[in-house]
Amino acid sequence: LVICGPTYPHRLWCAWELCTLFSFMREEQALDRVDMVALTQEAEAVEENMNVLSAFDVANAHCYDPNEEAKLRRVITAVGEDQFNDRVRALAKKCKSRHVKRMRLSAAARKAKEREALKVLLGEMVESKLVPVVDHVAELQKTVGESISEVVKLKAQVLALKQEQKTGLSSQQSQLSTIITQQTDSFALQKQRLVSLSEELAGLRAGLKLE
Repeated sequence: LVICGPTYPHRLWCAWELCTLFSFMREEQALDRVDMVALTQEAEAVEENMNVLSAFDVANAHCYDPNEEAKLRRVITAVGEDQFNDRVRALAKKCKSRHVKRMRLSAAARKAKEREALKVLLGEMVESKLVPVVDHVAELQKTVGESISEVVKLKAQVLALKQEQKTGLSSQQSQLSTIITQQTDSFALQKQRLVSLSEELAGLRAGLKLE
């Protein structure tokens, strides 16, 4: 695992670790086994570090202790500085390509995660807005149902009153008809009596004239 920061290409001990790796296995194996991770996740900084490592030159790498630097350089020189530089640059190019793929996958995953979080947030917002509306609609439905029940009751009462009025009116009409009939019959009797009295009176007058 190589954690590459801005100073990594200039640290001779870091270069020595890579030199040791390349010295004991084939270049293909070394490149496959190395996993380079950027110390920072800022895209511009990562690309700059990878570009610097792609132009790696062991001559620009140093140690804090000059004596240690001299010892390391003797070994690296024995291995071959140019060959070592080429291997490190090849490693940097491969890691850069791998890092770009990783960043793309990471960006895609991050976008997917952000979209999912946005969906959840929107769902919560919609739910928070809809719940009061649904509750209000349910309350309105309940109120409307109660109002309809009241209207049905009132309508039934009105129909009952109309029926009562109709029945009462029919009864009154029947009573009036009976009274009218009775009055008519009484008037007819009185008229008949009047006719009889008139006839009797006429007879009496006729009798008086004869006398």
